[in-house]
Amino acid sequence: SIMWNIFGRSIYVAHIALYPFIALFIYEILYIAITVFKSTAWGIFTTILVLADSTIFSSLMYIGTEVFVLSFSAIAIRGITTNNPMRKTIGLMLLGITSLRGMMLCAGLFLWDFSSTLFLRHNGRKCLFLKQFLYPYIIAAIPALSFVVWRLISKGWIISNPIAPWGD
Repeated sequence: SIMWNIFGRSIYVAHIALYPFIALFIYEILYIAITVFKSTAWGIFTTILVLADSTIFSSLMYIGTEVFVLSFSAIAIRGITTNNPMRKTIGLMLLGITSLRGMMLCAGLFLWDFSSTLFLRHNGRKCLFLKQFLYPYIIAAIPALSFVVWRLISKGWIISNPIAPWGD
């Protein structure tokens, strides 16, 4: 909306406004792939394969929240895979305030991270488990839960308006 206020409302301006988030998604996927495969060539190849997926490619071209969901989930996934609690918190927080779909994706990332932390990385240190696993999710949940509570109090509903034909 900031870009529309400056340059006027048009589809062209909306597409240009999404380019930084598309670049962010590509950068995060490239970084994750290079980190996982420990090879720049395989990282670039994997990133091209990810971008060639028709669902991801069409989501990046669509003017909507999908670009933000992809970008912020890539930040959170990078935080999980590199064991960086700050990056994980920022990614999850941004993902949680994007949409209800983003909040559900946070829950899926929580389950994935919990299983990998519990079975693969956790070595008995409770403090490390709390600091690197639980705190990022608790902090990231605050803005999303605040929105849900505000929406319920102010509107009386969260997902679907009860007076709409599909409300029941």
